[in-house]
Amino acid sequence: MYEEYQAIEEFMEDCMDLIDLWEAKFAGQDEPSVPLDEVIKELNKS
Repeated sequence: MYEEYQAIEEFMEDCMDLIDLWEAKFAGQDEPSVPLDEVIKELNKS
């Protein structure tokens, strides 16, 4: 019985993680993208 509960709990946690990823993906969809070369230049400044 405990194993079934644990499996359901893990499945629910995985679902919540997927929801968080989905929300993060679409939250920034309207923001302008940054070209890769600008990102590389910015990283090299550090």
